[in-house]
Amino acid sequence: MEDIVQNKVPDLFGICCYLTELTEDDTDFIIGLRTNQNLNALSGKSLSPEEHLSWLKKYYQKDNDFYWVVREIKSNERIGTAALFDIDNRSRKAESGRTIILDDYRFLAFDVFFTRMKFAFDNLNLNKVYAKVRLSEQKIINYDKKLGYKVDGILREDWWDGEKFIDFYLISMLKSEFNKYRLDLYPKYLEILKSFS
Repeated sequence: MEDIVQNKVPDLFGICCYLTELTEDDTDFIIGLRTNQNLNALSGKSLSPEEHLSWLKKYYQKDNDFYWVVREIKSNERIGTAALFDIDNRSRKAESGRTIILDDYRFLAFDVFFTRMKFAFDNLNLNKVYAKVRLSEQKIINYDKKLGYKVDGILREDWWDGEKFIDFYLISMLKSEFNKYRLDLYPKYLEILKSFS
């Protein structure tokens, strides 16, 4: 693919997985994730390699968007994706999203969350990370609350899925909250992950 400047995204290492820059070589994997309705409630429509590569070229031109492929450390297998985007350096905030983890590796979701949040707060010096979660995704919102996210409100009819408007929870976590949970709550999760590494 021409005119692509790669290596804009640093590799991030967790306990059982690592996050590495999305590249053209990941095209088939990304299409598989994005078109699988069981994994991605917001997609499911067809996506051609050409459409994805066109999007990838535009992505590489942005300086406020980090998109990773998640790989298991032991096997080096691709197991999902994660991103921080719409990074606003003035307000020190970013949106967390594009998180899709294959079913067999869902137990590593905390590793992905913690690794990405450490990068956001420690390396990018953000003050807030926010996300959008569909109202219908109660399992996800309950999990996010356990991780320390706070519900800021509801974004009514915030996205058109081609058939109807979708409502979302707007959730966020502040750097001060992350640092508190890093001392109190997260060590328990990290100990569990170490048993898998």
